Amino acid sequence: MLDGRATSSVGCSTAGVLTSSAMLAGGTSRAQSRLSSPTPQGTRGSGAGGRQRLDGKASSSSRPSSRSSSPARVFDARVMATAYRSGAGDGRSRAATRMRAGPWVGTSTTAGGNSRHLRGAGVKTRVLFGNDASAADIDDAIELEAPASVAKECFYEESYAATQRVRVANKLTMKVETNGVRYRVSVETDLASEHLLLHWGVAPTKEHWDQWMTPAENIRPPLTTETVGVCQTMFTQSQTGRMDEGKLNCVIEGNIIDGDYAINFVLFDKKLEQWLHQEKGGFFHVPLPQPPAPEFVTTTLSVVEEYEEEVEEIVYEEEEEDKPPTPAMAEDAVTVTTPDADETDGAVMFSFDEDEDATPSPDGLTSRVMAPPVDPQPLADKTDLGVFASGIQAMKKLLRGSTFDVEEVLAISETPTLIPLSAMDDVQATIEEKEEEIMPPVMNGPIEEPPVFEIEPVVEGPVAPPQPKTIKKMVKKSRTIQREVREALPVKLVEGSWVITNTIEEVVHNEKEVQYTIGALVEKDPKGGGVRLRVEAEVPWNLVLHWGIVPRGARADVWSLPPESWRPMGSSVYKDKACETPMKRFESSLYGLSTLNYVELELGNAPTAVRFVLKEANGTRWVDHNGDDFVIPMPEASAASSTLDAKSQQDMRDATDVAMAAVARAAEMNLNSIVEVADVAVLEPEVEKDVEVEVEVAPKPEISIMDDEDDEEEIVVAKAAPVIEGPELVEVDQAPDVVVAPPTPEPVPVPVKTASSRVTSAVGNGREVLLQGFNWESSKSPSSWYANVENLADTIGRIGFTVIWLPPPTDSVSLEGYMPRDYYDLNSRYGTVDELKSLIKALRRNGVMSLGDAVLNHRCAHSQGPEGLWNQFGGKLAWDARAIVADDPNFGGKGSPSDGDFFHAAPNVDHSQSFVKADLEEWMQWLQKEVGYDGWRLDYVRGFWGGHVKDYMEATQPGFAVGEFWDALDYKYDAPEYNQDAHRQRIVNWINAAGGLAGAFDVTTKGILHAVFERQEYWRLSDKAGKPPGVMGWWPSRAVTFVENHDTGSTQGHWRFPRGKELQGYAYILTHPGTPTVFWDHIFDNNWGHLHEPIERMISIRKESGVHCRSTVSIVRCEQSVYAAVIDDNLLMKIGPGEFHADGAWKVALSGQDFCIWTKK
Repeated sequence: MLDGRATSSVGCSTAGVLTSSAMLAGGTSRAQSRLSSPTPQGTRGSGAGGRQRLDGKASSSSRPSSRSSSPARVFDARVMATAYRSGAGDGRSRAATRMRAGPWVGTSTTAGGNSRHLRGAGVKTRVLFGNDASAADIDDAIELEAPASVAKECFYEESYAATQRVRVANKLTMKVETNGVRYRVSVETDLASEHLLLHWGVAPTKEHWDQWMTPAENIRPPLTTETVGVCQTMFTQSQTGRMDEGKLNCVIEGNIIDGDYAINFVLFDKKLEQWLHQEKGGFFHVPLPQPPAPEFVTTTLSVVEEYEEEVEEIVYEEEEEDKPPTPAMAEDAVTVTTPDADETDGAVMFSFDEDEDATPSPDGLTSRVMAPPVDPQPLADKTDLGVFASGIQAMKKLLRGSTFDVEEVLAISETPTLIPLSAMDDVQATIEEKEEEIMPPVMNGPIEEPPVFEIEPVVEGPVAPPQPKTIKKMVKKSRTIQREVREALPVKLVEGSWVITNTIEEVVHNEKEVQYTIGALVEKDPKGGGVRLRVEAEVPWNLVLHWGIVPRGARADVWSLPPESWRPMGSSVYKDKACETPMKRFESSLYGLSTLNYVELELGNAPTAVRFVLKEANGTRWVDHNGDDFVIPMPEASAASSTLDAKSQQDMRDATDVAMAAVARAAEMNLNSIVEVADVAVLEPEVEKDVEVEVEVAPKPEISIMDDEDDEEEIVVAKAAPVIEGPELVEVDQAPDVVVAPPTPEPVPVPVKTASSRVTSAVGNGREVLLQGFNWESSKSPSSWYANVENLADTIGRIGFTVIWLPPPTDSVSLEGYMPRDYYDLNSRYGTVDELKSLIKALRRNGVMSLGDAVLNHRCAHSQGPEGLWNQFGGKLAWDARAIVADDPNFGGKGSPSDGDFFHAAPNVDHSQSFVKADLEEWMQWLQKEVGYDGWRLDYVRGFWGGHVKDYMEATQPGFAVGEFWDALDYKYDAPEYNQDAHRQRIVNWINAAGGLAGAFDVTTKGILHAVFERQEYWRLSDKAGKPPGVMGWWPSRAVTFVENHDTGSTQGHWRFPRGKELQGYAYILTHPGTPTVFWDHIFDNNWGHLHEPIERMISIRKESGVHCRSTVSIVRCEQSVYAAVIDDNLLMKIGPGEFHADGAWKVALSGQDFCIWTKK
């Protein structure tokens, strides 16, 4: 705008990408107008190959480069917009290109290899408006004054592509067309998808509109596949016109005459595995054009119809005399039935039951009775049947009681015998013959009269005339009728022009991967004037920068609240850990620029890094670096002076109190050569650097100093802060426990001891020196790592290491072993189980105990459970979801709630389950017996309660054990708090919960050493009680001190020790109480060769001076630039660049850059 408040932007990158934005706010001109000239493909412009001002005067490169700049050229809006869409160039984002050019622009100069963006007074920036501007129009451009500014060096610039999945509303249009014969259904959407499918079927009728039937083949478009009774058709890019570019389209055509009622469908994004429905969750329904209703005609037809009619008929029947039934017939086996005439041809059926005791019948009777009828005739009527039955009854009465029973003869046949009426005479004759045969023979003597059988003759009376009877029956007839038939005429479809019959518009929501570009630029003042950070984000919402700082000496993942002076106006504090600063929003219609949010931070004396994420203002959406924070490194702070330079009044008071207390202790010890704090300028020169003095000290006998009474006297606990949880420990005075060797005129050789000869304790014999026996890359060793270490077993013992921490031995998802899967499979990337056993035996021969790295907090599953979650374990310990804590958010655990912090990459083991604890105890005992481990290094013990560790230690009785309880120190703004009692209290609480049966790495001491060396604040090495400020100051026998390990250093570098300060760190921990640890790289890696001999000598001095895990520390100097202490009255050490010297009672044992160690003469 012409009033000076406008924000304008012109410029493009090498390949035409728009690169810069000019911001003007509150009447202050901040123009950023850059236009780089085109360069060949593969080269860089805009800050690398030269930058072009709009007035045609080229400015020099913002970075040293061998690439020459191109001639001046002015691009109009159309060229720039086209280049912006093309996306060509060197592959970096537009935000990154802006960052290369620098946000503070006027002229650029290069001096001494440093790129400087200058805002000089009187420098003018021209802003060009319009789409048709040419070189001749430059003279008419508006000139904006750029205010003067301090020159800045570009320290860091980077762009990030942040991918987010957001829910997006997309338009879905369904258009139905017809030409009278065919129909066409077009489904079009502006969904951005690489593999969108139409999942569809047809509804056959209106009554079944919600059915999904398989579409006929003739209506399936190309790229269609059939699946489960429906079809899936891939969408293609629209080709209908330029305005439809970017839309996806699917067309279905068919014949109207087929009669399908509708098409039902949903959408499926195959790449994202998403089903897209209507807003209410239903499917999309598109009715199809239907053929016109047919016309009907009526015709009359003559039809011969058959039908049945009932008629009456008179029949005559003869009367049948009623005769009483013979009683014997009811029980006898004679059955008379009258079958249907068509089956028996009028014959009478007789059946006789066969008697089992019947005697064979004479041949004559059998042959006559059983023979089939020759000429069967049906019974005339019931009278004939009655006559026949009466004859049979008479025959049965005649034969009854005789020894030869005609019934039995007649019953020989199992099937009924048909006897026609014509054969009745023969039957009667047969009966008469048999009657004579069965008569008893004539006998001498009186003859008894035989029984008289009376046969009632059948008296035939007069035959009654037949009686008429009327019956009804159905008779089939036929007739001719006239019938009307209604017939549909064939439908005639007339083809015409295509017309739209229906248009349906819907909104479909899907999750879409959106890529936002985030840029960051860090510039510093070479004269120490501070650091400026600019963050830009091409995100279409109003944004808030959610940010914090990583203080000097802190771990890289720490968030700390920035000082108030660093917070821009309008910032607010978020949970005392982060700051939220609204970002300014810039929008321009020129050249199609997208929305830009930006913010600038003035950070003064910079922290280690700035961490941030972006948050939607008044919303819930966040933009992060693909699941992590954006981390922007800051330049090294300028070295602090050797005088007290505390950052706050409180720090000033703390530092002064510590220094004066140290002077007072020095006076009590009669160290009269140590002057007051204020006299640092007149101290005598420091002893020569790198001078080693051989001191012969008689070796001391191994004396165990591990007593329960000593532990109770050793615990000193500060007043618990309100945030500290856990059991309170009783505060008692520390009783000094100094082991003094008896004087010996000559050195006495120490016999070689095996590890098994030592006293069993959580910290060994109190004089242990620990070696971490691997780094983060050891699992990638081309040869067996176990074999490599075994080759150095003699050297490890000779240097003075008494304990070695070996890498995790089990099968693991990760190469390094920290994602264990099968606990009993010990063939890992470090070597085989046999090589591991051989290594441990070699170490034991050299008096070195071996620690197994036990990863007990989490375990990776072998397979997925019913819910699709990875919670099914295999191997010997085949656990299921019950072995996982119930509140694990990722793996569906069914155990108890967690009693520690979550490790999100693998299932968190529930140690409260009895079967889990029993299995792990058995496994650890097996490792001791089978492999030979002497103790344990326990990984990530923050994840479970220390009481579980106590159970495991009681079950295995290790010779040495240490847990990794690693959390962040307490910070205030950009610096750690001086008082770290709350931090070390958390570690002490864990040790106490473990029953004191395991030590812990002294993370507190490491964090304080970082602050000491990075900020040159050596006064931090004394707490208010005049004791070491870490765990070693409260529970030294359980404090395992270290400088670096595989996580903090190596190739990971999560919390790398200040470079160049490693020897000062080792000079501190190897002369102080606790159990010191040396990192593998620092003693065996050739890249750290300058550390090898000094560390080896420090270990020797520690042993010669009798320093152990409970040695006493008297701090005699603790200032801004120097720290000095006497240990057990046998050893004096100092670190720091400040001057310090000892009196005649001490002699130099070892000295180097900023450190020196003395022993008593």
